[in-house]
Amino acid sequence: MRYSFKKERQVFRMENLKENIKKIEPDFQVTKIDEHIYHMVMQDPFMADCCSFFSSIEEFMEHGIGFVIIKDNQLVAGASSYTFHEGCIEVTIGTHAQYRR
Repeated sequence: MRYSFKKERQVFRMENLKENIKKIEPDFQVTKIDEHIYHMVMQDPFMADCCSFFSSIEEFMEHGIGFVIIKDNQLVAGASSYTFHEGCIEVTIGTHAQYRR
């Protein structure tokens, strides 16, 4: 499936995001993909799709962005830029089966 989102900053409601983050159970951590998390993502066959379009960690850090949810030091879910072009990104989202509703 593909969806298009408005990219204008004034359309995005940061308050809604913050309220949704507050609803996440304390056992789950929302973490930005940094160099350490990038390696965790790439070692997980299911989650690797979050960063696999980029040829290297350096390219992901320069052009990509993403977040994962971690529970008990295990990746649960992730959302990141799958690819980038002309000032836009395509996003991929994945959640391990046992955490889906």
